[in-house]
Amino acid sequence: MAGVRLVGEVEAWLAAQAPSGRAVELSPVARRQVTQRAEQIAVVATDDVLRVLADATSALLERGWIRGASSRPEGLCLSGALEHVSRAMESTWGYQRSYDAGKAAQLAVEVVLLLQGVIPVISAWNDKLQRTRREVLAVLAGAQQVAVRIGASR
Repeated sequence: MAGVRLVGEVEAWLAAQAPSGRAVELSPVARRQVTQRAEQIAVVATDDVLRVLADATSALLERGWIRGASSRPEGLCLSGALEHVSRAMESTWGYQRSYDAGKAAQLAVEVVLLLQGVIPVISAWNDKLQRTRREVLAVLAGAQQVAVRIGASR
C-alpha cells in the first residue's frame, strides 16, 4: 500500500533530520491524511503528475506568483497554477486524464504541507502574508519528490 510505505519513509526521513536522531512519528491524524492522499495519488500515472507539477512551476516562474486570487494578469497563486495547467492539458489528454493528474498534483502538494505540520489548505497556505515565492517553489519541488516516491512504491 503506497500510503503506508510513504508514511514509514517520511518518519525515517524526519528522524534523520532530527538533531537527536530519535525516531519521529507523525500524529495519527497526519498519518491518516498522508496515507489517504498517497493512495489516491498512486492510481494516477507518475509521469502525468510530474508533468502537471513541472508545468505549474514553469507557469509561476513565467507569469509570476501572487496571493489573494487564483489568477490575475500579474500572476497565479499555487492552486491557480495547478488549475491552469490541468485545464491546459485537456486539449492533449482529454478531460478525465487532465483532471486526475491535476487532482493528484494537488494531493502531492497537500502531503508536503502536512509534513510541514500545516493544515493542507493550499489557498490559505499560499495567501499567508509572510509567504514567499521561494517557499511556493520549494513546496512544488517537494511534491515532485512525493509523486516519485509514491510512483516507485506501486
